[in-house]
Amino acid sequence: MAGVSCNRGFVALYVISPSGAQVLVVNSNTNDHLTLGNYTARVTYTGNIASDPKVMTFDLRSVARSDAGDYTCGSNGIADIIPQCGQKLVVPGQPTRPTLTGQSAPVFERQFTLTCSSTSTTVPADHALTLTYTWQRDNIDLTVTSPGSPYNFTVSSRDSHSYRCKATEGQGLESEWSQLYNMEPQCGKIWRVFFCFRTCVYTVLTDGPYAVTLQPSTLSYTRREGQESVPSILCSATCRPACTYKWFKDGTVHSDGATLTLPVADRSQTGSYKCQASNTHGTDDSSSVSVDVTRSPRLAATVPTQLKYAARFGGNVNVSVTVLAYPLPTFTWSRTNCTSQDLTGSSSPVSDISVTARLHLTNLQQQDFGDYSLTVDNGVGSSVTYTLTIESADQINGPAQYSNLEESEKQQYSQLKIYENTKADAAADTSTYEGMAETPPVTYESIRASPYRNTGAHSQDMTEDSDEDDSEEDDELKDSEGDLI
Repeated sequence: MAGVSCNRGFVALYVISPSGAQVLVVNSNTNDHLTLGNYTARVTYTGNIASDPKVMTFDLRSVARSDAGDYTCGSNGIADIIPQCGQKLVVPGQPTRPTLTGQSAPVFERQFTLTCSSTSTTVPADHALTLTYTWQRDNIDLTVTSPGSPYNFTVSSRDSHSYRCKATEGQGLESEWSQLYNMEPQCGKIWRVFFCFRTCVYTVLTDGPYAVTLQPSTLSYTRREGQESVPSILCSATCRPACTYKWFKDGTVHSDGATLTLPVADRSQTGSYKCQASNTHGTDDSSSVSVDVTRSPRLAATVPTQLKYAARFGGNVNVSVTVLAYPLPTFTWSRTNCTSQDLTGSSSPVSDISVTARLHLTNLQQQDFGDYSLTVDNGVGSSVTYTLTIESADQINGPAQYSNLEESEKQQYSQLKIYENTKADAAADTSTYEGMAETPPVTYESIRASPYRNTGAHSQDMTEDSDEDDSEEDDELKDSEGDLI
């Protein structure tokens, strides 16, 4: 047994056994030594305590289990223990014969666990050695990912096999082989019914559902709404008596029967589907089938097909368009004519299939009126472009003044040319009144007052009515941010 360096300079150094008995005493100056007690015939001192470093080394023969434990060093008496001077003697023992146990019953195509249990006999108990296990099936070694116990595997055959195991501790002794575990996989629960007729005995095997399969076996479908469909999916299982089947969608019963049929794809079909097979002995589920239905962009039902907005010159308008699509789309605003506006726009989701695009236009100038294009794209089919029109509220309101005139009076103004905020000399320009040429008025701020200056007998009354209408329209349009027409 090799000791560690003991540089204490004492006259007598002792080796003390795990039981507290003196094994060996050495003179640190002369290296003289003496073996004591029942160790006299079994200990041979081979160290040289007088050298540097000072090492006490001895051999112990005929080792017994009672010799196991920690050997320590003492100086000038066994009560003076030298720290960190000593060795642990481990006496290995053969592990006990393992006990091999399995689950209640192995079932075809399901996980099964065998547990091999052995006990260490090595002393002392704090030896820190680990038991590892070797497995055999039909006396042929098995390759396992971990040498420990238990052994987990999937039952892949209904044929019978025998398993056994043995234990090894560190580099030490091996245990005996365990008893054989004879495995006979079943489909499920087994019931035996005996019918006696003369001397015959019949055995009837009944199985619970297992091996639930789907045909086709595809587990994920992505389909375009209204244009594609999911194929019918047939669910089957091995059952005795025969199984009944249900399909579940997101955990809720969807339909009865072995076949899942989804008509032309609709967004409501999106979800996770699972088939459940059942008979009197239990239930079993299939793998989940994921269905995702995409939708190409289209306007929400609340949005008019003609996207027209009214706004005043110099005013603001907020344009918003709600689109249905899945996945949610991106938006691009554009126009062919020149504009001073920022066409970046914004969007916000309303639901998982609905999103609203917005465009804010400010301080509208003449070139800002007209058509704008909104391109919507979510990768499903081709992109879609909608046209939105921003119209001048002044021009829209002008013609409305004629709605209360008699038909004969309307005809006089049907070709009236509009002048707004013009105070320049317009003598060179004329308006045509049913073939009559006349210099247009040049002093009126708005078209709202101008038509009635040339109407003869009707001019005074209609001008008063027009002024009242103008006041109401001004109140409605003041600070307007645009109305969808």
